[in-house]
Order: sequence, then C-alpha cells, then structure tokens
Amino acid sequence: MDQRRGGARLERERKASAQRRDILIAATERAQASGFHSATMDQIARGAGLSVGQVYRHFENKDAIIGAVAQARARKVLDPFEHHAQGEPVLETLLRDAPSALRQARDSKVAALDLEILAEAERNAVVAQVVHDVETAQLERGVEALAPFRKPGWTDDDMVARIAFLGLILDGLQLRGARGSTAAPAAMERAYRDIIAALFG
Repeated sequence: MDQRRGGARLERERKASAQRRDILIAATERAQASGFHSATMDQIARGAGLSVGQVYRHFENKDAIIGAVAQARARKVLDPFEHHAQGEPVLETLLRDAPSALRQARDSKVAALDLEILAEAERNAVVAQVVHDVETAQLERGVEALAPFRKPGWTDDDMVARIAFLGLILDGLQLRGARGSTAAPAAMERAYRDIIAALFG
C-alpha cells in the first residue's frame, strides 16, 4: 500500500513538473512572438495544452509566470560559471562555448526574450530583482572563476570591468542580431575568441 501511495505521489509530482515546464515554454513563445504585455493567461494556457484553471494551480498570476521565465533564462546565462563550479576551468568553457554563445547572441528569438525581460523589469519588481541578481552573480562568479588569469597589478575593478565588457559584447550582438546583422559567423567567432584571449589570456 505504501509503495502504491509513493508511486502515485511521484507520478503527481512528475505531472505537475511537466505542466509547469509546458507553461513556461508557452509563455516564452508568446513573449518572443508578441511580448509579455499582450500575452493573456488564456493564450498561455492554450499554448501549454492546459486549462486556465490548471495554470493558476501553478502560478498566482501572469507576473509570477514572467518571473519564472526570467529565472529560467537567468540559469542559462550563468551556465559557464556553473561549469566552473563543477571543476571545469571557466576560460576553457568560454572559449569552447564561443560558437554557441554567438549563435544565441544572433538568435532573434533569444534577443526578443531578453529584451522583453528587461522591459518587464521596469514595471515588475520580481523580474527586476531577478535581473539584478543575475548581473550581481555574473560579476561575482566571474571574478572568482577567472582569478587564476588575473594579471599582477589588476584591481578588483579591473576584473569586474573585463567581465562586464564580455557581457556588453554579447548584449550588443543581441541587438545587432535582432536588427539582422550580416557579419559572417566564422569571422565573428574568431573575433570573439581573440577578445577573450586579449582580456584574460
């Protein structure tokens, strides 16, 4: 009997997790297509293959969904530093992942989502906190992860500036990607690798 109850509980948890994932995917797709502001709970529910009532079982309101989407995006932004936390040198991670980072930066859908999150941060305190926390975590983890590549005489401000500069490059590429950049991907990858090497090599 206990095993059956345990199995039923695990199945409910699995189903709830899958529904939550589908809601976030649907909300992300709506944001990329027409923005968070115009997305309705009905549209998000239909995109997830659920009823509006089922969506409300997982999220109090649309702002809570947007906050969860922002948090999911934040985890991807911090991925390189998570690899470092697991023992992989972060500079190697940045160089290895250069093609993927540039593809994402040139992806108009990713750019649209990030721009929507930044726009929401202006009116949604939850999203604003997520954006602030990601920026802080990027800088703090970056300084720690790249400490072995710190040159004599560099101050903490120098390290933060170099990490922030990498972020500015990728943010700028997103804007250019959203406008339809015509730069050759292979040449962009070489330039990006050269910049990483110049900053930390």
